[in-house]
Amino acid sequence: MITHRSAGNEGGPVSGTSSQSQRRSRFQSLLFSILMLMGGIVSGTRAVAQEFIFNHLTARDGLASNFVYSLLQDAKGYLWIGSENGLQRYDGYQFFYPYQQSGADRLPRLPVNQIVMDTMQRMWLRMGKSIGIFDHATFRYKPVPFSKELDIPQNADIILEKNGNGQIFVLIRNWGWLSYDEGKNVLREDVTPFRIPRSFGLFTTFDDISTGRYWIGGRGGLAYYDKKRKQLFKATDSNAPHFLLNESSMRQHITNMYIDGKRRQWFSTWDTITS
Repeated sequence: MITHRSAGNEGGPVSGTSSQSQRRSRFQSLLFSILMLMGGIVSGTRAVAQEFIFNHLTARDGLASNFVYSLLQDAKGYLWIGSENGLQRYDGYQFFYPYQQSGADRLPRLPVNQIVMDTMQRMWLRMGKSIGIFDHATFRYKPVPFSKELDIPQNADIILEKNGNGQIFVLIRNWGWLSYDEGKNVLREDVTPFRIPRSFGLFTTFDDISTGRYWIGGRGGLAYYDKKRKQLFKATDSNAPHFLLNESSMRQHITNMYIDGKRRQWFSTWDTITS
């Protein structure tokens, strides 16, 4: 792990709980543990300061599977759970399955690997390599396909991400990224904020909205897109404008990055753990 302090405004990065930090996680334990503030699950209940309830919920309690991949709490306080056996909603008392609907827009019964909410309070689901938008009020589901001309490798890791403004995009590791064309309801590469060369081997991103730099990392090392200049600068460039890009360690395979509340930039590199 490599860290340094960067220049810029004080304050933490803007991202969802997993927006930038939310990555593929698989909790393979026999117990599914949920830490809840009293009143945090059921709306309208007063929270009690400094008091917590720690519940262990398993398949015996109604959990669809003990293999849980993703959690999300919506604005009403409901907890949505993505597991090996699909999607569930938990209200603090019981589990609900949103699979009662019929018709072409019903939610498919597939493992749910990611649940991400966008700025319009639309719930995005990733089920393996399938992506779609789930209306958590009507329980209707709209698949969002990839553009047909894309040559995405069959074994690629596909991840839902958020930028600094809370907009959803799809990161395809070692390949590139895609943005949502709402008019055509399709994921496209030509509507992304900027083009990332395929040879860069994209692996991770961080949108630092306080400086206008969109950082990216991958097999090609570290790079950032300057939103004002509308130009991409890479660690492999000679005389790059940011001192970080002139560091030899930033030419390694960058697998993850983060900017904390003290404006320290953290990086993880392949087969390297230093501090």
